[in-house]
Amino acid sequence: QAWLSFGRLRPVHTNTVFWGWASLAMIGLGYFVVARTSAAPVPSLRRGWHALGWMNLGILSGDLFLMAGINNGGGEYREYIWPAVLPFAWGLFLTFRNFYGTVKRRTIGEIYISNWYILAALVWTLVLVTIGYL
Repeated sequence: QAWLSFGRLRPVHTNTVFWGWASLAMIGLGYFVVARTSAAPVPSLRRGWHALGWMNLGILSGDLFLMAGINNGGGEYREYIWPAVLPFAWGLFLTFRNFYGTVKRRTIGEIYISNWYILAALVWTLVLVTIGYL
């Protein structure tokens, strides 16, 4: 079957490792670092779970699109199409709101540079996703 051919499974594997493992691992680490360095709890764990659900929905739908042969380019590493990236971007936005809310509620005077970088990375990724998939 074409769905399970190597030519379709390779981009599925590559995109799943990037979007589904590396990205989510870094976001999970961000939840720990931002809360720890701000000495404040995450404002909404429920929002965090919703963000994870939206991102996983984007990854699952992106993988199904790739397995069906629907992709965003003809190169070696085909990418998810915009309907699959949209839920992932929404999850990133929800994550940004949680991180920003944590930094806003910090109990220490200064904002650690790691928090600046983490917030900036989320903003930059949202900008790139918006520009790249328009």
